[in-house]
Formats: sequence, C-alpha cells, structure tokens
Amino acid sequence: GIPSWVRVYPTTGLLLPGAADEITFEFDNFMAYGKFLDTISINPPEGLETLIVDCRVLCKAPEWDFDAPAYSQTMNYALKLNIEGEFSKDEEDIVAAFIDGQVRGTAKVQLLTTLPPVGTQFMAFLTVYGNDDDYNKPVHLEIWDASECLRYGEVEESFNFEADNVIGTVGSPQVIHTNSLVRRDIPINNGWNWLSFNLAFPDPILNQALGSLLYPENDLIKSQSKFAEYFGSDWLGSLTQLNNTGMFQFRADSPDTIQMVGTLIDPDSMSIPISNGWNWIGYIPNYPLPVTQALAELTALNGDLIKGQTAFAQYLAGFGWLGSLQYLEPPKGYQLKISNAGTLTYPHQDFVNPVSDARGLPNQILKHWNVDPSAFQYSMTLVGMLQVDGQNATLEQHELGVFAGNELRGSATAIYIEPLHAYLFFLTTYSNTLGESLHFKRYNSGNGQESNLVEQMYFSDNNHQGSIESPFPFTLESSGLTELSSLSYFDVLPNPFSNSLTIRFQCEEAQEVRMVITDATGRTVWQQKTDAVSGLNTLHWNAEPGSAGMYFVRLEGTAGTVVRKVVRQ
Repeated sequence: GIPSWVRVYPTTGLLLPGAADEITFEFDNFMAYGKFLDTISINPPEGLETLIVDCRVLCKAPEWDFDAPAYSQTMNYALKLNIEGEFSKDEEDIVAAFIDGQVRGTAKVQLLTTLPPVGTQFMAFLTVYGNDDDYNKPVHLEIWDASECLRYGEVEESFNFEADNVIGTVGSPQVIHTNSLVRRDIPINNGWNWLSFNLAFPDPILNQALGSLLYPENDLIKSQSKFAEYFGSDWLGSLTQLNNTGMFQFRADSPDTIQMVGTLIDPDSMSIPISNGWNWIGYIPNYPLPVTQALAELTALNGDLIKGQTAFAQYLAGFGWLGSLQYLEPPKGYQLKISNAGTLTYPHQDFVNPVSDARGLPNQILKHWNVDPSAFQYSMTLVGMLQVDGQNATLEQHELGVFAGNELRGSATAIYIEPLHAYLFFLTTYSNTLGESLHFKRYNSGNGQESNLVEQMYFSDNNHQGSIESPFPFTLESSGLTELSSLSYFDVLPNPFSNSLTIRFQCEEAQEVRMVITDATGRTVWQQKTDAVSGLNTLHWNAEPGSAGMYFVRLEGTAGTVVRKVVRQ
C-alpha cells in the first residue's frame, strides 16, 4: 500500500529475532505544498502492522528578516492568533511586527506543553524592536498562515510602540484577529513575466491595481487581445483593467513587486470560458493542483497542450497530462491549446488529492544549460527524443539544448514517461525574433560531453512539434553511433521496477555479449548470452516472483563490463 509520493526500500526482507534493519523513505522534491497522509502495512507472519506516513511540505514563508542589534529598545507581546475564527495550533504560523513599514520582530506559534489543558495551549511570544524616535508609533501586526500559504494583512487590533511595555500574559494572552484581507506580493523580474491574479480586486482599474509598483516607467502589460503601457503617470492603452480568469504578460524594465490586498476567491464561484485553440488562462485557487486534476473538467484530446513560462505538458488519453509541467499554482499564468471548447472550473481543495497523478517524472539531475525565460517575449515547444537506428535512445543523463548562433534559447533534461517506459525531452524555446534560425546540442552528464545534433529549424511563436506518442527525432551529427559505441551506453528501465526490465545497449560492432542479473547477496537470478548487432540492442527480462531490494545488471562484452544498479519494489 505504498502511496505514489514516497519511495520505500527495501520492501521485503528477513529480520531475525532481536535484530534491526533500516528502511528508507524518499520523498520527491517537486511535491506541492500541503499535507500528505497515508497508511502502509508491514506484513510479518504475526499479521499486519500499520505504519502512518505523515509528510508535510511547507509553502515558502515571507522573508521577514531584520537586524535586531540595530535597535536599543524592546516591547513584548504574549499572543493568541485567531485566524478567520480559529485559534492557531500550527507551529509554522508566524506573527510579524512592522513600524514605518519595516520588520521589527517575528515569532512562531509554539505549544506550551505544561499549561493546562495540556496539549491545547498555543501562543506566540513576540518581541518588537525600536529606538527612541519610535515611541508611540503604530505597531502593525501581520499573520502568516502556513497551512493555507496565506499572508494576512494588518490585524484588527491596533498597538503603539512603548519601550519595556508588555501586552498580554501567559494566563491572559492578547488575542489578535485577521480581517479576511490577504496580502500577496508578486515578484516581477526584469523582462517578461507570466502572471495571474487570484485575489478579488478592491479596484481592478489598472492604475489602482498596479499602484504598488515602484518603477513602472516604460513597463508594459498585455492580455490575449489587449495591452497597456505606462507613460508619464498613467497606464495607457486598450487594456484598462485586470481580471482573475485570464493570464497577463508583464514586461518590466526593472525588478519590482506587485502588492495585492484582497479577499480569497472560491474556485467554485468562478468559471473560465475555453475556446477551441489558444486560451490565456489565470489560476484561481490559492493551492497548487496537479495538471490532470486542475483541468479535469475539460474534454481534452491527444496532443492538446498547456504551457507555463518555463514548462509544458501534453495530453495523452488514458494517462492525463504528461510533461515538464507538473502543477498549476498561483500567481502564475498559463496558455492552453485545446481542441474542444468548454468551461474550466478549478476543483475545490476539499475534493482533490494534492498528489500529482501525472505519469511523467521530472529528472532530478541538475541542468547543464540554464536560460532566463524573462528575457524573451515569445516561446515555442517541442516533445523530442534522441534517435539511434530508428529507436528512442534517450537516457536519464541526457539534456537537450537549443541555440540561436552561440546564444542559448532553451534546454530540457530527459523526463521518464511511465506509459512508454522511455525518456523524452519537453523543450521550451524562447526568442524575441520570429523566424530565427535554431540548432541543437545534446549533453551527456554521464561523461560531461556536448554533441552537435543534425536537425535545425526556424522559430515560430506558439509553434509545437512532436507528441508523446510520436516525439520529434534528433540525431547526432556523426553517424549516430560514435559516442554511443562503447558499453558505457547502457540503460535499464524502469528503475525502480516491479516485475520486468527493459535493457538497452550500444555496440560498435557485432559481438557476443552476456547479460547477468544478481541480487544484493550476489546470487545470479538471470543470465543470457546474446549475439548483439552493431548499433542499438534491446533485451527484456520478466522477473520471477521474488524479493524486493537492490539488484545489479551486468553486461559483459569484448569492450569490457558495465554494471547498473536497480531497485525492485
């Protein structure tokens, strides 16, 4: 009963009386924030024993840093946090104090373990820092709700700074209340940004909604059909107000921040009309959703596409949305190309599982090439593979890069696609010039080598090539065999595996090879001699029922021996 969001090994084994063994639990680093709870069972001869797996992924809290030694005076608060009618019992919740807009103190909620009723008393002990000239200035308190990933604006209660004053006690703490207004800071990078807004606007008119920007001069914002530019002291153009259902592209001359204050929107209360073709869609929920769950109301067909500024996914019938885009999340905006018109209403958090059900797993290998998407206005996408002898020869350690001249325009590490039992590239290419000539390279992290690829193409905005079922084939500039000609080209899929393995290897010349699979004790569980051909070879092993754990796949040929380690679940 192991859930999809955790890997456990070993899953079987022998434990002698009185002995101990280590079981490892691994959690993916791309999990969305939220609580992941499940129960798995250990099945010893005496009967099932249950084990609760409780994992919490935290949303990034505000950066409320300050220099306490810079202030000579303090005052103190003993607080209980009332967040929308409920007292906080979350030790990741934070209260922060501000004077003149500057952070002057922070405190986390903590459990008072000895205060009766034991196990129920949660408080925050806040020290606020100031100097002589801060006397009697207003102290504004804000609350960070970690479980909901929400920063609430100023609380209902008001206070002034008084050195050495103490407000509230352990026996009678000061209660502070949120006022339903959420503050969201949206960072703006220099260049292009894909945004959406999921708080109800007090005033959606552009000058008011974007009034918090410090450096708006020459900035530009556009929707799918309208745009406006900041000139003088106003936003001028056909775009006059913002909305919550659409995506916006914002071009900034300087890094900046949009500070929004508004109320949360119930996703059930707002629908987005979807047309056949391209749609610029906003993301309304306050919580992230796996792409397949977020778009569940739409009738998607094979090849339909959704892309964010840095990643995309494609629809494959029976498996959902697969690709480098795993989750939709605020405050990002997305472009959706779909065959069937419809209406999109995002599911409420109470009815969804926060775990991704997309069967395309991001590669954990660090990228060799990195591009800044905000430097470019346009993008195009591609699903591709490295092809050798007509077969997909893409490996986990491969990365695809695209260049205009010597300038990098995009890169993608290989992603394992479970339905295909193979790796594919999901590449986003960026440009500011239509019709630009592009060429490609392949990087192999296994040996640190870059290789030129034969294919070239021209940039076209929103163009897409290749599909999960029929990926665009790339070939090495040589015969396609040079770099892959030794036994170092050796791949075993999937890893981890359950009952079967696919083994692929490359030979420079025809030869007899021997494949040997052993378990962790060194016992041979399968071996086979094969007359390998020059080029790409494929073998399949259907394992007999056996123990989970570590296995070793060894390939012996005239050029030497290569071993791969795999895990059986």
